[in-house]
Amino acid sequence: MNIDEDIILENYGQNVWWNCVKCGKSYEMSPKTKILYHKRNQKSCGYCKGYRNTKIHFFSFPI
Repeated sequence: MNIDEDIILENYGQNVWWNCVKCGKSYEMSPKTKILYHKRNQKSCGYCKGYRNTKIHFFSFPI
């Protein structure tokens, strides 16, 4: 769903997808939270914050 960024209010609480300008990764966050991070000069992208996703979440052990 494409949403026009000109009609979203700053207190919109639903999550939308963002593209990070530094690393190019996409992440999900509400505009309200993103503005809060921006006002506090914090990184909003999880990848840039160090929360990198791994491809393997669980190790398989032989039974």
